[in-house]
Amino acid sequence: MDVELRWSLVSVVMPVYNGEKFIERSISKVKEYLDSLSIPYEIIVVNDGSNDGTWRVLRKMALQDSRFRVYTYPRNMGKGFAFLYGAKRARGDIIIMLDSDLDIPPVQIGMLIATASRTGADIVVSNKWILPQKLKASPLRIFLSKGFQLLTKILIGLP
Repeated sequence: MDVELRWSLVSVVMPVYNGEKFIERSISKVKEYLDSLSIPYEIIVVNDGSNDGTWRVLRKMALQDSRFRVYTYPRNMGKGFAFLYGAKRARGDIIIMLDSDLDIPPVQIGMLIATASRTGADIVVSNKWILPQKLKASPLRIFLSKGFQLLTKILIGLP
């Protein structure tokens, strides 16, 4: 994908909780995709209080690549907190938030950058389409989520 970059650095923030078994593969896929775009980037992974070996894996990986930074804190605070924690530490001119389990494939990073370029946004958040048969959220959570999305669109003036 051709990506027009109007920023000097792209930051990808990825929160992780108990991801020892998948985090190394996920980060490798994200790096591979970002390298294919030939853009300057950093990957920030926030260990959200994992109680498995996630932190050990992340520290090892951070020693191998200066574009990769990791942060941790002792207690699980939730994905939203982890995203904010990483975003506050990002050095990039644009911040992309991506789930570390790659529910959303890395190829969408290019689409997010293109959208940010087109709209002038400085931060973009990935969103996934959930097929009804795979849905694991309660009806209340679905209602609140859809309501929040609608309210956000109305307040921001999005179509």
